Amino acid sequence: MLTKEEHATLLRSFEVDRLLKLVTLEAKRLHDGHLTIFALTTHYQVAFGPPALASGKLRPQLAAVPSVPTLKEALIAALVEEKDVEASCTGALDAWWETQARPLTREDWTLIASVMSEPLQALEAGA
Repeated sequence: MLTKEEHATLLRSFEVDRLLKLVTLEAKRLHDGHLTIFALTTHYQVAFGPPALASGKLRPQLAAVPSVPTLKEALIAALVEEKDVEASCTGALDAWWETQARPLTREDWTLIASVMSEPLQALEAGA
């Protein structure tokens, strides 16, 4: 299983278009297709799930999502941190993260290889 640092390092080798594909696939796979991208004056934020615009919970939700200066870093943070805006607001993020944390599967490696358009050594080694 990759550490968060190893995961981020791998993702930094991708261009933004590939990161967008990965984030979209992850949203479809684990979050019913919901994904939120905020482009604010000085930073970007990306999180899975729909924002609570009408409930007044948007500010606490945004406070729980990493703010970074580039879209690329925001996409990487979303993939590494797996922030769900709804779980962030309810305080259930730790419990939610525990249910999402898992080792990479062969399906994950296949998805990563398809995004990279080249075979991965770990996949070839049967990891």
